Amino acid sequence: MGAPLLVAKRGGGILRLTLRFLASRSAPQRLSPPRLEALVDGVKMGTNGRMLIGEKGFILGTTVYPERRRQEVGDVPKIIPRVASHYGEWVLACQGGTPAGSNFDWAGPLADTVLLGNVAPRVQLREELTGKKLLWDSTALRLTTSEPANHFPRPEFRFGWAL
Repeated sequence: MGAPLLVAKRGGGILRLTLRFLASRSAPQRLSPPRLEALVDGVKMGTNGRMLIGEKGFILGTTVYPERRRQEVGDVPKIIPRVASHYGEWVLACQGGTPAGSNFDWAGPLADTVLLGNVAPRVQLREELTGKKLLWDSTALRLTTSEPANHFPRPEFRFGWAL
């Protein structure tokens, strides 16, 4: 099952994500997506669950395909500073140092995007959601195309347990 999800990008434009759920309670065995034509024989799809498909190629794990696109792209520069200890980096950030690599400014929106994948397969909404796109308003933190689905990203807490 694929669930289209459109997310507004900073600076304008739309990023289209299609989340695919390849196992369920009724079919718990691990399933694989269809093998892509550009994937050369002998290369396994892998089990990391991360495949990004673009207009000019795709990334499976950390490898760009097809080969000609990988050569065009070349080595991806490592622009994110490497740290000896994520815990130490976090402590230094709390003490007023450089923001940690796990900074909430980008980690929060990333988590929102990934966690929206939990809305699409909800049995309670299957009839409604299989016929429409899920459009996420990242400013208001809500789905604009399904009011009932907004219960899942932002559930109502019992009295006394509000965030």
